[in-house]
Amino acid sequence: MLSKFYARNLWPQRKHIQWHIYTMGHMPLWRRPLYGYLAGFLLVSIGLLTGLERESWQIPVFLPSAFLNFYIILVAFIWGFGPSLLTLLLGLLVIDWLYVHPYGLIFHNWSIYNISFLATFALSGIIISLIVHQRELARLHAQLNTDKAQEAHRQLEDFIGLVSHELKTPLTATQGNIQLAQRRLRRYIKESEPADQQRLTSVQQVLSIALRQTEVQHRLVDDLLDASRIEGQRLHMIKVPCDLVQIVREAVESQRIIAPMRTIVLEDIPDECVSVVADADRIAQVVNNYLSNALKYAPSDKPISVRIEKQASQARVQVRDEGPGLPEDEQERIWTRFYRVSTIHVQEDSGVPNIGLGVGLHICRAITQQHQGMTGVISRPGAGATFWFTLPLATTALYNK
Repeated sequence: MLSKFYARNLWPQRKHIQWHIYTMGHMPLWRRPLYGYLAGFLLVSIGLLTGLERESWQIPVFLPSAFLNFYIILVAFIWGFGPSLLTLLLGLLVIDWLYVHPYGLIFHNWSIYNISFLATFALSGIIISLIVHQRELARLHAQLNTDKAQEAHRQLEDFIGLVSHELKTPLTATQGNIQLAQRRLRRYIKESEPADQQRLTSVQQVLSIALRQTEVQHRLVDDLLDASRIEGQRLHMIKVPCDLVQIVREAVESQRIIAPMRTIVLEDIPDECVSVVADADRIAQVVNNYLSNALKYAPSDKPISVRIEKQASQARVQVRDEGPGLPEDEQERIWTRFYRVSTIHVQEDSGVPNIGLGVGLHICRAITQQHQGMTGVISRPGAGATFWFTLPLATTALYNK
């Protein structure tokens, strides 16, 4: 019954799993079953020699038998059930010859005691081999599933990166053509009659809307690329000494241009330079993302405040809004990729595009961590939210580098 169970269930599974493990390069050559049969033969031979010399060496009778059991477990764990079964059969012959007197059961000593002794040894060896084999099979199966998942994840990231690169080319061309059309249209408006200027102006407005939409699509593609680079650990930074105050001021001005009807207040901004060693464009990306989120979720009549603080060896940037706030159980999840809080909705009159993939904060955390900084949020429902990040000051950053 055990042999039928093994033939129908365990053997096909092991051969299938081991084939994948071998082909994927995760199984050493010496762990293939052929080497297991050879190892089992050699180990039993050592047990035989030990048993033959037990009297001259004064070795207890149970010691070679215990070693034979150990050999069976070892072979089953490393090489599988087949080699361990051979080891068991050879071990039975050794026990029969050395410990079943006179001259073993295979000759003429067919006593009930000897038969039960060998049967018990054989049954226990088979059960031990099956248990050890199943455990190793489960480990191999888990390893195979992990490898498949990692390969699927890698292929997904490669696909996202490839699609994002392919999308950037037509988007860039579209933006260039729209901008060229706008320049020509402005010249035509100057040269046209007053009656035609109104029609041309309406066309210019349509082109402006189209250009803004392509800019939004370009930003989404860039976010996808950044998320893919983060997962593949390919997000590179060009770090140079720069002024954090200037970076924040420029980010605030760009958001004021995007949402001119909203109020963004700079509070407690140091007058002196706050020097950090950083990739200025990437840090501006973090600030812009914080501000964009604040503008999306806060009421349009409430201001957004931005603050920079120097704390010992680091600088801290805070962006505070008076929006709906975040529950405590959501404050860590929002930093994961593609996660969006379902219970919080964008304000209809926010003044900024309501389009996103749920990767902005994930990218912010990755950028900050590559600068040896930290990110976080202070919030509670109904009381707004303060998103912050820290960066080492220039002297500390240069020392750590």
